[in-house]
Amino acid sequence: MSRLDQHAIIVGGTEGTRTFEPPDYVVYNTLIHRSVHLLIGPPKHGKSYVATTLAWACSGPEHSSFFNKPVDIYGPIIYVAAEGAIAQEMRFEALRQKHGNRDHPIYLLKCKVNLSNPGEARELADYVKLRDGVMIVIDTANACGAGKEDTEAMNAFAHGLGLLQNYTKATTVVLHHSPQADATRPRGSTVLPALVDSWWTTAKDKDGLFKLSAGEGRASATLASDSLGEFRLETYRLLDENDMPMSNVKGRPVEVGVVVEAGEFKAKQQPSKCNEAAAKAQSKLYARS
Repeated sequence: MSRLDQHAIIVGGTEGTRTFEPPDYVVYNTLIHRSVHLLIGPPKHGKSYVATTLAWACSGPEHSSFFNKPVDIYGPIIYVAAEGAIAQEMRFEALRQKHGNRDHPIYLLKCKVNLSNPGEARELADYVKLRDGVMIVIDTANACGAGKEDTEAMNAFAHGLGLLQNYTKATTVVLHHSPQADATRPRGSTVLPALVDSWWTTAKDKDGLFKLSAGEGRASATLASDSLGEFRLETYRLLDENDMPMSNVKGRPVEVGVVVEAGEFKAKQQPSKCNEAAAKAQSKLYARS
């Protein structure tokens, strides 16, 4: 049997048919496994917060959800933080402190990986393969090889994405900026949106409410609805190794924003077991200030 025969599905005719196999979802009816996915929006409109929340949900444990949609596939996550690496590290640490450790590790790469360079693309692919990664997050396209974002640059970047996906078989999520004139479209050449299977958009209104929506793409018909969810950012004060509120060298609190779904934002938040003592300490500290 030839390579093409192995990938052929016969629909109708007299040669028989191959049974249709439904796609596997990372996030049910929202994110197809082994797809290339784009997350776009203007700067400061919540893309990295969404990506952090997605990576956290997909690292387990079972029965986790992403904007009220069940996560079906869990595993190690490789997050390339080529922009804002320190902030991303703080966000992941806040999630760990709030919810405890995960079933699978999140590898936060605090460096740039130029996917337009075949050598660096293969280096990342080997790194993912060795760790059995189920998802790769590229934050952002521009910082990881898209460069001028013209057709030549995007073609080289797209080639690196293809190498990454073909070798690792992982789901790949790419963060990319949108142009000022149209926040629902990816910035630059049309090569990238033509390559990906689907995309999401993020937007922020004047009251600080963020909206995550389904965009276009070849797999967009599988999405349940246009609106995937809304969220706000809640300030969380990080804790030190003794579970006490952390301060910097100037004695100021070390704080970071974490995603809270809009429906839960006004609800009273109950401290988790791993954070209960620290929450009491925080309240006493603020009472004295």
